[in-house]
Order: sequence, then structure tokens, then C-alpha cells
Amino acid sequence: MQKTILIVDDDRLIRVLLERKLCSLNFNAISLSSADEALARLEEIRPDLIVSDILMPGIGGIEFCQRVRSQDAWRNVPFVFISVRRRVKDKVESLEAGADDYIQKPFHLEEFVARIEARLRINERLSATAAREESDTIKLAAQANPGDLLRDTMNETQAERIFQSGVDHFAQGRSDVALTAWAPLLEDPDPKFAHFTNLVTQHIETAVRERFGSLDAVIAKRSEALEPAAAQESAVCKDALWQTIDGVKTISEIVVACGGNRLQILGQLIHWLEAGFVKITSGFV
Repeated sequence: MQKTILIVDDDRLIRVLLERKLCSLNFNAISLSSADEALARLEEIRPDLIVSDILMPGIGGIEFCQRVRSQDAWRNVPFVFISVRRRVKDKVESLEAGADDYIQKPFHLEEFVARIEARLRINERLSATAAREESDTIKLAAQANPGDLLRDTMNETQAERIFQSGVDHFAQGRSDVALTAWAPLLEDPDPKFAHFTNLVTQHIETAVRERFGSLDAVIAKRSEALEPAAAQESAVCKDALWQTIDGVKTISEIVVACGGNRLQILGQLIHWLEAGFVKITSGFV
């Protein structure tokens, strides 16, 4: 996926130079002349890394970095200063303000790019580790209190990690764990996280098309005596859903008959198909 780099510097020559270099390396580079504008457009740009000068009119680089770090959504975005300041004191102040690196002007473009790429790699490793830890915490908490997990305290960063952890588990064929992770985004979701709920919706609907072909597919239990172990863990209307599967109804009819959360029902059916509890009898295109 293409990474977005936000460059903030009042020097037009620097902005053009860095933007062209990064774009030539397939980065989505966006340059702005002031920290004021950058703060106003953070949500729109959603940078994967920020590069900023220190000495600028209006909001300076140090304050800019501190304001970025004060927002949950951007607290962990890599932040790199570029500056003519040479004193050790200035470099220390910059790092203490929340920056991840400090590149002194003038610099070689090769070194600049190498540092940017290194920061992105480090952040990806940290994000992957945090997502795994968050997923484990989510799973344990959801088993203890499904449906109420993080709903009242979830912030943007947690919502993003919850979404990504579900995607990772889906990719590993663990759709049951993905559903557990996604519970806060599916059960009475907070409107401010609607974009993540929409992404989950798209992911589940794509998975349905890939595994069942369409909502017109007819599914049946592999054994009438078989009770899915997952039914005891799922947040779906477990028993009602299981009893609704009779080898005659289409997936669409099963969803309507069960009357629960549509996405959770579809996710549960995907899990049961993966686990071998149900099979497709007709309708796969």
C-alpha cells in the first residue's frame, strides 16, 4: 500500500525537492507551507509519516509536533524534524517534544530517504506487535463481557487496531476470532467510528462472495448431530442461527429468519463453513 508522507516547511525549494524525490519512489508526498494548515488537514491527509521544519512562521515545528502527539489518532505517527539548527540542545529539545528523528540541513537526499524508510519499517513492526497484543486483550475481554467491549472508551487508534486485527485473523482463516475482535464495531457501533464499521462491512461481504458465491447460495449442516463449538463463543444469535440452517433456505433467507445482526450472522456462517460445520448444497456461482 502506498505510504503518505506529509512535508511541512516554509521553504518552497525544500518542499518541491522532497516531494519530487518521494513521489519518484512511489510515495504519496504532500507538502504544505505551514504547521497551521497541516494541523487543520491531518484528518484529510492521514499521513503515515510527518516531516517538518522547526523554524516556521505561525506555529513552529516544536509546537506542531507536540500538538500532533496530543491527538490519539496521530500519537504514534512517525515524526521527523529537518532543520538548520546544529546545537545538541536543539536536537534534544526536538526529540523530547516527541520527534522520532532529527535530520540536519543541508542533507543528502539518499540519507533522507533511508531515514524515512527506516522509520516507516520500525513503525510497521511496532504497529504489528501492538495489534497482536490488542487482539489478544480484545479476545479475552470479549469472552468475559461480549458486546460491551471498549464501546464507552474506544478511541480512534484502538478502533483502527481492532479493525486491523480482525483483517489479520480473517486472512489466517480465523474468522471466529475476527468476529470477536470486531464486536465493538458491529454491536451498537459508535457513529464516530462509522468508517471502520463500513470497512468491516465491505470485508465481510467480500468474504461472503468469495466463499459462498452469492447470498442465493443454499447451505446445509454437515451433520444434524453436530453442534459447533464456536456457537458457545459467538455474539450471534447462536442457537437460533444453527436451527435456521435446514439445507433449503438461501443465505439471505437464513439472515432474515434469524433476525440478528446481519454482518455477524454472515461472519458466523463463514466461520462454520471454514470449520466444516456447514456445506454449500447449491447456488455457488
